Amino acid sequence: MAIYHCSVSHISRSTGCSAVQNAAYITGEKLHEERRGITANYSNRDDVYYAETLAPEWAGDEFRNTEKAWNLLENYEDKYALERYKTPETQNKYMQSARTAMKLVLALPKELSEEQNKELALSFANKAYVSNGHVVTVVMHSDE
Repeated sequence: MAIYHCSVSHISRSTGCSAVQNAAYITGEKLHEERRGITANYSNRDDVYYAETLAPEWAGDEFRNTEKAWNLLENYEDKYALERYKTPETQNKYMQSARTAMKLVLALPKELSEEQNKELALSFANKAYVSNGHVVTVVMHSDE
């Protein structure tokens, strides 16, 4: 019998994390975060067997590149704060506490092959998120 697990959380700047850092961690890559000028390097991970960033058809190619996409979305939050809030105090408060991404962790059935689980995950991501205009990085880890 398949055992399922799903946890949902937010990537929030108030915890000191960014969407770029999180993407680097889950994909096992080395990504540079433009906003703070830092590089997150998780290229030593050996448990990632599939990673792809998905975007709606109408989005530009930069949204299919993990590093570019999450940097664009991080930078958008700062631009939004500057346009929406009037005082430097409120702008800064928003920029320091913005929720820049959502993280879903799903356990997929071990009874299915890696290829079947990949197809299941991509189908879910496309139907639930990409079709609604969201950018999604889908990552498959072995032995989890």
